[in-house]
Amino acid sequence: MQKSISLLVLVWLAVLAFCPMAEAQLAIGNLRPAQRANTRLVDIDYDITGTNVPVSVSLQGSADGGTTWTLPVNTLTGAIGTNVIPANNLRITWNAGVDWNQRFSTRTKFRITVSVLDLTSFPAAFALIPAGTFSMGDALDGDANAPVHSVNVSAFYMAKNLTTKAEWDSVRVWALSYGYPDLAVGEGKGTDHPVQVVTWFDVVKWCNARSEHDALTPCYEVG
Repeated sequence: MQKSISLLVLVWLAVLAFCPMAEAQLAIGNLRPAQRANTRLVDIDYDITGTNVPVSVSLQGSADGGTTWTLPVNTLTGAIGTNVIPANNLRITWNAGVDWNQRFSTRTKFRITVSVLDLTSFPAAFALIPAGTFSMGDALDGDANAPVHSVNVSAFYMAKNLTTKAEWDSVRVWALSYGYPDLAVGEGKGTDHPVQVVTWFDVVKWCNARSEHDALTPCYEVG
């Protein structure tokens, strides 16, 4: 069971849902909500401290001081959703012009819920890849179509070993009956050897099928 606390900042309400094991450390605060001048965008800045593992962040809105939480806050960008890395100066941007155009309330409140990712729920065969920044691009060929620029990568989990032919076959058998009739057979020197002769598109489909097989949300799109 999770516990929660409330923090009122002006007319904005923040609720932090704690994971029992992390209750003594995890904290959220320093909320700094503001509407951008001459726009219908609302920035909600906040800090998360006490952990360095990815967390899940969600947002609810109220137009009546917290009596109901039916304010449509659907068009969101920034530090929202899964795999948010705790830090200071995180920002969620709400496009009120899309969700709540030409409406106004002096009793607007927001409720932020932060949940700690339970690392024990991930199989031992997976390793956490921390979030980070790296430089992509170069000018070695004299072209300016790929300039050096910084890329931010969110934290994610990666299997420690290559996918075996047996693992591929297991998911493929299930996938053939659940929306993936053209998933490649693949090859392998043995059932415990890495799967071979599959394209990038095959791999993306297999990953989506594996997610659905495990009751998770697929994260890849294939045009």
